[in-house]
Amino acid sequence: MPTFNDLTDAATKVLGKLDTVNLQADPYPWFSKDINRDDDIQWGGYFGPIFDESKALVFGFNLEYIASWKRIFPKLCRESDTFADMLKSIPGYEWHWWGRSAVVNNNPKVRVLAPPIPVENVSVNTWLSELEDILEKKTGWSAAIAMRPQIQIVRQVGLSKQASSSSSLSEEIQKVIQELKPIALFLEK
Repeated sequence: MPTFNDLTDAATKVLGKLDTVNLQADPYPWFSKDINRDDDIQWGGYFGPIFDESKALVFGFNLEYIASWKRIFPKLCRESDTFADMLKSIPGYEWHWWGRSAVVNNNPKVRVLAPPIPVENVSVNTWLSELEDILEKKTGWSAAIAMRPQIQIVRQVGLSKQASSSSSLSEEIQKVIQELKPIALFLEK
């Protein structure tokens, strides 16, 4: 049965050395790899829940840095229909909309801003309004601490209760990268 270590090994084969591996993370272990080396948009994975599975090997896209959000927010507003169409083009992915304290530490708590949903069901305009409130500090972690918004667009690449080889995990990770690359490129421009 595959483990989190199997997932990180497969991701390392595809992405090279991972930037962060947090085995002690709460609520579950995760890793990340910066896509463009700017500590901006990341590939990431974890061992935990997705859709109806409680213990799955999951991989996808992560964005959580305030400077990045401020850079891409105007484009998201201008091209919200394009972004919505991109999300609708990748059924089978799950959308996570979370907040973290802007005070960075090794294992920041997560506030779930909306329940996980299929990515094609995201109301982009509602989400942009919520994101704007966070960026303008109308919504914060607390009265004194800003919030760091975070989205993840992720897909299951393996199950803990199913046999998966390292090569099959690597193949699934490569598929996710190919499917999500257009969104990553859209957000990097």
